[in-house]
Amino acid sequence: MLFTICICSLVQQCFAIKIYGRVTDEHSGDHVSGCLIVIPRGYHGESDSIISAPNGTFSLELDSIKDYYMRLEFSKEGYMPKNFCR
Repeated sequence: MLFTICICSLVQQCFAIKIYGRVTDEHSGDHVSGCLIVIPRGYHGESDSIISAPNGTFSLELDSIKDYYMRLEFSKEGYMPKNFCR
């Protein structure tokens, strides 16, 4: 997948974790809309997900009492899937 993360941050505020960022094409720098961003959690294949906006941005609040893996999975038709681990 030809994506880079311009901004990706974890901030714990009032019992919630907010993840936000922008998906861009690695070669052209263009924003990528309609990208599926998945954050795996738990041990039974559960996850939270969001689709990037027309300007490539995404924002997702996670419940701080659930167990999430520090991994973001990006996918969109026509691109190779990409994982971001921290």
